[in-house]
Amino acid sequence: MKTTTIQVSLGTKALINEIKEKYTLGTHDNTVKTMALFISRNDLNLNLEYFGSHEKAIKNLEIRMEANLKNHTEKLLDYNKSFRNWMGEIEKT
Repeated sequence: MKTTTIQVSLGTKALINEIKEKYTLGTHDNTVKTMALFISRNDLNLNLEYFGSHEKAIKNLEIRMEANLKNHTEKLLDYNKSFRNWMGEIEKT
């Protein structure tokens, strides 16, 4: 049941239609509701500019995780080396 009519420009309507068709959201009402819930649930600030692609973000995350893993691996190897040296000293005595 419609309670209010919202006037939007042709460009905005085209964007809403594109999103509606891309994600098969059905009606304009459902599309706008889904977008509003997404913004609300993800606490997005609409005054900020969000740009870039998720592929780039995933690649950056992968690079950071790889560097982190390398750092942890080096620490484990150092700990292992220290432990082996300590065990070797115990075995000598």
